[in-house]
Amino acid sequence: MWGKIETWVEHHYPSFVSLNSHSGKVEYSAGDPRSRIVDRYRDLQLVEARRARGEDIDISDLAALQEKSGENRSIPWQLYAFVGGMTVFLFVVAGLSVWGMLYFVYGERWTWEDVSVVVERKLGEATARFVAVREGAQTVLR
Repeated sequence: MWGKIETWVEHHYPSFVSLNSHSGKVEYSAGDPRSRIVDRYRDLQLVEARRARGEDIDISDLAALQEKSGENRSIPWQLYAFVGGMTVFLFVVAGLSVWGMLYFVYGERWTWEDVSVVVERKLGEATARFVAVREGAQTVLR
């Protein structure tokens, strides 16, 4: 219930908008990203109004508007470093988990050959069950 009330209040009375008591003007909080959206919308409305009046629009104005809105920002290298680092970290944790489970189950006597024998035995049992079911189904159909 509190979430609905808070959503309603934030929708109708946004926290990043304030009224200056001295000048009576609406001010937007500079630290809030929503104020940049409002500023960009206001700038685009001004450009559209200038186009509608038939005024010439300088390309440098549009470039400055894009620069101010941050449309041509590149992805920072820190993002790539973080994603790559987390990928490496997850692979290391997964590998250590597998190694730890093998060490826990087999102790110091496990080798990769032991693991391959277990896998081959399980695959052989599954194959034998499949062949038996298939032959049984063929016998029933005859």
